[in-house]
Amino acid sequence: LEAVRAASPKKFKNYRRLDHKLDREVGSVRMVANDTDRAAFDQLIAWKIEQLHRTGGFDFLSPAWTRELLADLFAPREGPLQGLMITLYAGDRLVAGHFGVQLGAVYHPWIASTDPEMAAWSPGQIFLLRVIEAMPAMGLTTYDLGPGHDH
Repeated sequence: LEAVRAASPKKFKNYRRLDHKLDREVGSVRMVANDTDRAAFDQLIAWKIEQLHRTGGFDFLSPAWTRELLADLFAPREGPLQGLMITLYAGDRLVAGHFGVQLGAVYHPWIASTDPEMAAWSPGQIFLLRVIEAMPAMGLTTYDLGPGHDH
C-alpha cells in the first residue's frame, strides 16, 4: 500500500478528500467485504447493464448463461474458488461495488459498478482506496484489475 501511495500521492490525497466529502454529504462511508446481500448483487448487475447500454459497450450480461454463472458464483460454495462481492455504502445507500472470483489470496473482479447518481463523489475511486487498505484483513495479496497501468 505504501508503494502505491508513494507512486501517486496526489491521487490518494484526492481520494481521501472525496471519501470525507461523501461521508459528510451523504452518510457514513463503510465497506462490506464478502457482502452476501442479494439485493446489492442485483443492483450492481443492473448498474453495469445500464452503463453498458449508455456507453455502447458490449452487453456481455444479456445472455442468460452469463447471469446464471454470476448468480451461481454468488451463492455460498465450498472449495478454493469462491464468488466474492465487496460493496461500499454511504449511510444505508449502496454506492459502489465489485463482484468476481477469489482463488486463495487472489481476487479478480468481473463486475465493477457504481451508482450513476453518485458520480459527483467518485464512489469508484473511494471504493478502490478503501479496498486497497482492507486487502490484508480480507486475506488478499492480489487485487487483479486486469490489463492496464493502474492495477
